[in-house]
Amino acid sequence: ERSRVVGALFWGERDRGVRFNGKFSLVRVSAGLFDGNGTNNRDFIGVDNDKEKDVVGRVGFDLKWISGGVSGWYGTTLGRRTTGPTPDTFRTAYDRTRVGADLQLYLDLLPLGDTALKGEYITGTTYQRSGVEQLGVPASGWWLLLVQTVGLSNAVALRYDYFDPENGRAPTESSGRLGSSNPIGTLGIAAIHYFGKDVKLTAAYELPMTATAEGGSVEDPSDNLFTL
Repeated sequence: ERSRVVGALFWGERDRGVRFNGKFSLVRVSAGLFDGNGTNNRDFIGVDNDKEKDVVGRVGFDLKWISGGVSGWYGTTLGRRTTGPTPDTFRTAYDRTRVGADLQLYLDLLPLGDTALKGEYITGTTYQRSGVEQLGVPASGWWLLLVQTVGLSNAVALRYDYFDPENGRAPTESSGRLGSSNPIGTLGIAAIHYFGKDVKLTAAYELPMTATAEGGSVEDPSDNLFTL
C-alpha cells in the first residue's frame, strides 16, 4: 500500500485532466493540467469546486541502474476554514502546493536476485485527512523502501515512512488521546509472491509509531496492521 505521506498529499487514485510524457535521451519529463480534487474527495465527490486548474509535473533522469527527479504541484482550492484562531466567513482560495524529490537504485549484488532501493521526500500545503482537506496547513514526509527479489517469483520488502501533519508542531494529547496532528513513523515488512506478470499476493505487517507529548501520560497506541 502507499505510504502515509503519499496518501495525504496525493489522495485518490485518479483525477480528470490532460498529461504529457516525454523522453529525451536520459531525461524524462511529465507534466499535466488537472482539476485537482481527485474523484473521491468527500467534500466534492465527482465535482470540481473551482474553475482553476492544478499544474503537476516532474523532471528526472534514467540511467537504468539509477534514476530520480524533482517534482512539483501548484494549484488552489476553495474552502471555508471553520476552526483555528481566524475562521473564514466565506469560502477562500487556499494554495495547494507540493515539492518533491525521488531517487531509485537498482542493483544486482546478491545471488538471490535483484535489489532495489527507493526513496522520496515531499513537502506541501493543504492535504487530506480522513477525506477532508486541511486548508492552508503545511505538511511533509518521506519514505524509504528496500526490495530484495528471491528467485523469479518471490520478494521481501522493508519500508519506513514518516509523516508530519503540521510541519514541526510539538506533539499534543487531550482527553486521554494523542493529537491527530502528531507525527507518525511507520515501519513495515512484506512478503510478495508473483503468480505471473499480472497477479501477485502480498502479506504485509506495519508498525505505526505516533509521537507522544513531552511529559504526557498517553502512550503510543497499539495499532499495528496486517494486510493480505
